[in-house]
Amino acid sequence: LGIDLGLNENWYDGGNGESESDVGTLLEYDLTGTFFDRRPCPISFFSRSARRSIQRRFAGNYDLDTVNHGLSLTWRNQQLPISLGFRRYSSETDGLELDRQQTSDTVTASASHFYGDLSRTEFSLYHADDETDYGVFGRTEDNRTTEYNLTNALTWGDHNRPSTLSSAYLYRNENGTNDSSSSDWRELLRLQLGKALRWTLDYDQRRNEYEDVERREETVGSRLEHQLYDSLSTRLSYEERTLEICLLYTSDAADEED
Repeated sequence: LGIDLGLNENWYDGGNGESESDVGTLLEYDLTGTFFDRRPCPISFFSRSARRSIQRRFAGNYDLDTVNHGLSLTWRNQQLPISLGFRRYSSETDGLELDRQQTSDTVTASASHFYGDLSRTEFSLYHADDETDYGVFGRTEDNRTTEYNLTNALTWGDHNRPSTLSSAYLYRNENGTNDSSSSDWRELLRLQLGKALRWTLDYDQRRNEYEDVERREETVGSRLEHQLYDSLSTRLSYEERTLEICLLYTSDAADEED
């Protein structure tokens, strides 16, 4: 636990007989801790507050107050470890031409699953709600971001020359000032056909959507590789890529066309 207390004074001389001074108090703290540290499910937390004076070369300085709170929970398990977290970040400016207040709430989750040396699966979740308030003379902006990520890896065969199958899927969605969404799905297969022969098959599908435009891309690749010595290898590869761009029409746009 750390606490800082003090007084803050700013003095300004404009050079034309104009001067200005400002006196205020200063309070900063930093608190961190962990409950049940030696248990299978420890809980950690933190709370911080700080104030900084931002120097600007060709404009007046301004103060930035920030407050952070966070809580995390961890489940210790050899086969299925899980981690959950929450964080709130808020900041406020004083002295700008247009002062603003920002608040961000973030939730995270992650989990892993292990099945010997055969399978490894990982999952993660990220969600954030951001709000920016410009006061009475401004506007309020709200943004929301959600992201999922799932991966899996299978390994079998000889320990020195294993065969693997890797799968990954990522999805991201943003709503607010700019609406957009994207996804990425990939499969990668590596087969050890012999002592010196390996075959690889790769598939990748990507989708991006922004406003009224959707972009889809698919890539399929295959590679056959034979390595007789470290300095002598033969490779035969093939790749095919498909790209499609679509215009998305809303119901309002369709009514206007009619």
